[in-house]
Amino acid sequence: MSHRFSAVLFVWCIAALAGAAVANVGGGVIIDPDGDGLPGVAGGVPSDLTIDPAPGVSAEDMAGGAWAGTAYAFDSSTGVGRVLGPSGTQTLNASAPTGDGEIYMAGRGGTLWIIDPSTGLARAAAGITLADVRGLALSPSGKVFAVNEIAFGQPDELHAIDPQSGNSVRIGSMGLPGVQGLAFCGDTLYAYDIGPGNGIGQGLVTVDVNNAQTTDVDPNQNSSPQIGIQTISCGPDGKLYGGRSEMYRIDTVTADEELVGSGGYSDVRGWDFLEAGGPVCRYTIKKSRAKRGCETCPPKGSSYRTEGQCEDVKDCNKKLKTTIACPDGNGICKLKGKAESCS
Repeated sequence: MSHRFSAVLFVWCIAALAGAAVANVGGGVIIDPDGDGLPGVAGGVPSDLTIDPAPGVSAEDMAGGAWAGTAYAFDSSTGVGRVLGPSGTQTLNASAPTGDGEIYMAGRGGTLWIIDPSTGLARAAAGITLADVRGLALSPSGKVFAVNEIAFGQPDELHAIDPQSGNSVRIGSMGLPGVQGLAFCGDTLYAYDIGPGNGIGQGLVTVDVNNAQTTDVDPNQNSSPQIGIQTISCGPDGKLYGGRSEMYRIDTVTADEELVGSGGYSDVRGWDFLEAGGPVCRYTIKKSRAKRGCETCPPKGSSYRTEGQCEDVKDCNKKLKTTIACPDGNGICKLKGKAESCS
């Protein structure tokens, strides 16, 4: 029995005991313990059945970890967290969703980890050459970007990481010495700068994935040492959720920060939303052409994940023909593929 199936079965039992709503949609069962029309479980994290979440947000829909090695589940509608258990590793300082309902994390030590949101345990995904990762982000095309600190007080650098091999490509200097969070909202990459030594930085900025240059969202609004944001993640409402020992909702247009809540966690360095949308169409790449200077396109024979949800592979187009941004931030990749699965 797979760990995913075990987690879902466990949560189904909890929902049944609590009198939760169970709906059959398109032949698939959706457990909705909080009655908001969304799955009440994301990636195997049990929902808090006592909380009525805001529209579009399910209870305990986030997971992540602290510097000292504790993994948590979070409720983005209340800002409250719950201990999942020890991750088994320490000095984690950044996170990003994997796209498969789990969480990438990295920090010091040269390893890209994957956190299981049902247990909090970390397993190694790949060895990486980046010594001090301060931010991770997953792009809409499935590419992983990372912020690496070179030395205290020096500008951080933006890299693209291949999560399978661990190989990374330097995109450029970000020009900021205290970036502590990285996340895509749509096609826009955001970062959060707290300045050197947890001082005062620019706060929310956008990042050009082609050259790593940053633009301050609101030059009149800097980061707050009292808030001390260490991680950001894009929510289903299009807002960023940032924090460390409290959760704040950050407007991507104005950079305004609104306290959501706190409790049950401290010194969290990475959290992210867990995909609860179900299976998506996957394709085996048959042709991959690098254009405009790109050097790291997905190889022939690899698997490409789309955003198109499905219930069966028959719901997917038989063939894929698309153009994506180059993983290293320079140029494009032209891909052709054949449908392989709905998973």
